[in-house]
Amino acid sequence: MLAREFASRHEPMAKLTIDHIIRFGRGEIGTRSVRSLLKARDRRLRLELESAHYLHHMTEHLADVFPRASFILTVRDPRSWLESEINQELATRRPHWAAIAEFRYGRYGFPKETQLPSSERIYSLSAYLQYWADHVKRVISSVPQDRLLVLDVGAIKFSAQVIADFFGIDSARIAVDQGHAASLGTKTMRLLDMFESRYLDGLIEKHCADSLRLLAGAGRPRRRLLSQPAV
Repeated sequence: MLAREFASRHEPMAKLTIDHIIRFGRGEIGTRSVRSLLKARDRRLRLELESAHYLHHMTEHLADVFPRASFILTVRDPRSWLESEINQELATRRPHWAAIAEFRYGRYGFPKETQLPSSERIYSLSAYLQYWADHVKRVISSVPQDRLLVLDVGAIKFSAQVIADFFGIDSARIAVDQGHAASLGTKTMRLLDMFESRYLDGLIEKHCADSLRLLAGAGRPRRRLLSQPAV
């Protein structure tokens, strides 16, 4: 959405960054190594903005290492995100994406529903939803509120002015028509073909209720300037 006007990239240096995230999560490297990586990425990439979902695992370090950075947390409702994420996993083949998926979802240990595809890349619905909830909590708790904007993915194409106000720029510089450029298109799996709506609603209530309440009051920042890098 901003690459036309600003130095911006989607998921840069993914393999190296994911390797550090996993090693840090396992206790194989410490905070110093993580922060050194973040600084090295910044020097190498020289970006004004980047969009990289895996960086949420380092949110607290990003907020501290780059105290002038702004953050946008994009969210979608747990049910539609769940279906999209499983379809994404079915379509993805690169090893580092499988590794970060195992790091995210495998740790929860929830038993996988028999209705789900037999692929080893697919985890239980509870694992996905617990990750969704933990992701939201981590970002909201790690980023000062005046540096955070929360956006509903479904409303991105109507959010040019909101984003522009957050960054202190002209909304004409934001290509909202590119907000869903990475869409998978046709889905190979639909949850409602496998599970009753009541079952899905029960899992969402169990795992996501607290995070949904957090979202209701988060992401109302003061005006900020784009001269301060955003991640």
